[in-house]
Amino acid sequence: MLACATASLAGWGAFLFDAPDYLLLAFFGVSLYYRERLVFFDLLVKRGAFLAVGLGILAAGFAMRQRVEWNPWAYALGLPLFWLAGPWVYDFVARAIDHTWLRRLYSSAEAAADPGFFSAANESKAEQMGVRRVSIPRHDTKSPARKQRQKQRWFKELQKWRTGCEGRISVLKRRHGLRRSLYKGRDGIQRWVGLGTVVS
Repeated sequence: MLACATASLAGWGAFLFDAPDYLLLAFFGVSLYYRERLVFFDLLVKRGAFLAVGLGILAAGFAMRQRVEWNPWAYALGLPLFWLAGPWVYDFVARAIDHTWLRRLYSSAEAAADPGFFSAANESKAEQMGVRRVSIPRHDTKSPARKQRQKQRWFKELQKWRTGCEGRISVLKRRHGLRRSLYKGRDGIQRWVGLGTVVS
C-alpha cells in the first residue's frame, strides 16, 4: 500500500491511487474465505451474484428501451415490480449457488434442532441472525398455528436432515474418537475434529 501511494504521488499513474483500496478489499476477501468460509459465500458470493443478476436485468431493460419506445407509465409500473421481485430473485440465486456450486442440500439460512432446544427466544434469535426457516419442533403445543407450521413440508424435510446428522455424529464419536479431543486448546480441538472428519 505504501509503495502504491508513493508511486501515485510520483506521478507514475493515476490508477495507482485507488490500488490500496482494492488491495484492502482483496485482503478482506481472502482472510474471510479462510477464516469464515460460510460467511464468505453467503455474504460476498451470493450477494455479488444477486447484484450481477440485477445489473443484467437493468441492462437488458435499457437495451430494449433503445429499440422499443415505451410509455413512461411502463417504467413507473415496472420499477416497483422489479424492486418487489428482489427477495425472490435473491432466494433463487442463493439456492442455485448452494445446490449447484456448493453441493449443499440446505441453505445456511435454514436451521434445525431437536425439541430440547425449543423456545420462543431461540426461534426469535435465529430469525434475527438471518435464518429464514427455523425447524425446532414442540410436541406439547396446543396452538393450531404451531401445529400447522410443523406439518409444512420444509419443516419436516429439515427434521429428516437433522435426524440423519445424528447418525453421522454417532459414528464419528464411536468409531473415529471424536467423543473426546486428545489435543488441548481451540486450535487442537479444530485439528482433532478435522482429522476425524477426513478419516471418516
